[in-house]
Amino acid sequence: CGGFTSACSDGRTGTGKCVCPRSTTVGFWIEPVCDDCRAGYGGASCTIECPGGATSPCSGKGVCSTGILGTGKCTCNTGFAGVACEYECPGGAGNYCNLRGTCISGGVCSCYASSILGYWTGTNCDSCAAGYSGTNCNMLCPSYGGVTCSGRGTCIEGKCYACATSYCGTACEIGGPSDISACSAYLCPPAMYGPTCSGLCDGTITTTTPYQPCTGHGVCSDGKSGDGKCLCNSGFAGPSCNLECDGGASNPCSGHGACNTTLTGKCTCDAYFATSSCAVACSGYGTAGGVCTGRGTCNMGAQGDGKCTCNKGYAGESCDKPCP
Repeated sequence: CGGFTSACSDGRTGTGKCVCPRSTTVGFWIEPVCDDCRAGYGGASCTIECPGGATSPCSGKGVCSTGILGTGKCTCNTGFAGVACEYECPGGAGNYCNLRGTCISGGVCSCYASSILGYWTGTNCDSCAAGYSGTNCNMLCPSYGGVTCSGRGTCIEGKCYACATSYCGTACEIGGPSDISACSAYLCPPAMYGPTCSGLCDGTITTTTPYQPCTGHGVCSDGKSGDGKCLCNSGFAGPSCNLECDGGASNPCSGHGACNTTLTGKCTCDAYFATSSCAVACSGYGTAGGVCTGRGTCNMGAQGDGKCTCNKGYAGESCDKPCP
């Protein structure tokens, strides 16, 4: 019985089998010969209980190092963190930190900050860090005095758009109410751009609608330092802002995603939302049990339907029913 003489059921009424110790002082040993730890315990003396408890090691979200050669510590599944893997990383296991950072102890995102992976910020690494722009948040914005666009414009794709009235320049740093004439050398007629003011801002013309820069749904980068590109109003997209974002201009992406305003108007859904307009939440989202009750994978994203694919042994819309 693994050296535990008192563990043998001997004598006339005994069975001759080992009854292995199970205590915090002697350890939790497993039959038939008491030579290894019971499930959920590790260490040479089998006294180290796995984080989360022996009955639910690593909270069911990782693998515990068990047995007499084990350490009793957890290796968490991707997307989970903590000593007992008790924290789900922001964005969910399948899309933690929006895949734009790493999940560290406590289930907190450490967002990427590099010219290759981008400069991200936010609880879920879902927006560009201050001073950066672009789809990958790796385009440095023009600044003046350490302030992006001098605090008087909007930076998109590394350029300042829509400078405040009477201001101009690459970083909206020239001019102002007290020096209106300073921008005269930078100005072109309305909706014209380029060094010679020969470019016409993108717009849409129909048989019933006259030309409007950015189709009336945005602001054009005009003037001699402009490039003629449109900064679309919320809910509109496309080079000339002639498209509505999926979900509608008044509620783009149903408030649960980001619209590709530069080109298509298509949505990239937040974690755990699905369909082209991000209008459908994954089964179980917002409930105590969590998405798919933690027992399946949600078909999320703009191409998904929000339904769960359950792990083996579970069924139901939210994978909440154990199979018989």
